[in-house]
Amino acid sequence: MRGRKRIPTAIKQKTGTLKKCRTNPAEPKPGPANSEPPEFLDDEAKAKWRELFPELSALQVVSSVDRDLFMLYCSAYSNWKRANDVLKQSKQVYRTPNGAFQQIPHVSIARGWMLMMTKLAAEMGIPATMRSRIIPQAGKDKDEDTEFFEKGL
Repeated sequence: MRGRKRIPTAIKQKTGTLKKCRTNPAEPKPGPANSEPPEFLDDEAKAKWRELFPELSALQVVSSVDRDLFMLYCSAYSNWKRANDVLKQSKQVYRTPNGAFQQIPHVSIARGWMLMMTKLAAEMGIPATMRSRIIPQAGKDKDEDTEFFEKGL
């Protein structure tokens, strides 16, 4: 697909940028996701799931169809943390037998998992730039355009 990535309608609603003329009225609305993490995730991934799921669910960012994507995010976090723990306990550069310096493989492994987490977060619409634009819409049933035209001139 060309152009900018599409932003989910739920995110547009929360950030206050939703316009009726740019909204798909037939957009599918999946149900809420199951709050329990999958059994096959390791303990670190399950802990990340339990940490983030309530907040993302409250923001309506995670739904039943996003569950697998969120599972991949939690798994990527767990793998990144494991590689990062190895980096904390060892030197990141070593000398090869011919005298050259080389970084240990865990540096690139951690970088790869970090990039994967960043891409998955962006796909779900949860990076910090998106969260900073979210405006609580409690008690607002009408959009700004409707309120403007009802007031009159």
